[in-house]
Amino acid sequence: MESSAPSLLMVEGSFYDQVDELAQYLDTVKQTPGALSGELAPLAEAEEKDAIVRRLVDASSALSQAPEKGTLWIRLLFFSVINLPHHPCMDET
Repeated sequence: MESSAPSLLMVEGSFYDQVDELAQYLDTVKQTPGALSGELAPLAEAEEKDAIVRRLVDASSALSQAPEKGTLWIRLLFFSVINLPHHPCMDET
């Protein structure tokens, strides 16, 4: 019989740390080292969270090129970042 216990996802780091990790991964998948990371850096410095999320959503089509096996963590991180409330206290970790 299957367990119906809830799954727990723990994502650590600030919003910007998580964005950087996502950007680096997407750059690797798209074989464009530093492209998305470089594009998001000025937005992060200006604390333009909505613009960052929009750009990540635009770039997320690269996830369809990534192998499914072993990449669940990046997909969960992506959904966590785009659904994260944009409150200043969330960035203090």
